[in-house]
Amino acid sequence: MECAIGDTARYFQVSVYEVKLRALQLGYKQAEGTYLRVKGHDQPAFSFNPDALGNYQTFILDGRNGSRLYEKDPKFAKLIDSGRYVYINAIMYMMINALPCWLSQF
Repeated sequence: MECAIGDTARYFQVSVYEVKLRALQLGYKQAEGTYLRVKGHDQPAFSFNPDALGNYQTFILDGRNGSRLYEKDPKFAKLIDSGRYVYINAIMYMMINALPCWLSQF
């Protein structure tokens, strides 16, 4: 999806964010996982089941809202405390058996 958005932006000489917004308006929910910026830093693109999100919802959770959610939602706190998930740069990753290979490089 990110490649298609980038190609379309270059073809029409508009920003990728304009193309992303238009894709979302047209119902391409997968566009939500592309061209992500959190606190001024680019985030890696990701893919997901399009039925997982409603209109203009996102999987991105900044630190302030993540802390608030941890304090107010026992289910969310339990998930974090379980050790099955790790929260890095505004994205929650599910841990399966071991650290992801990219994380173990650090």
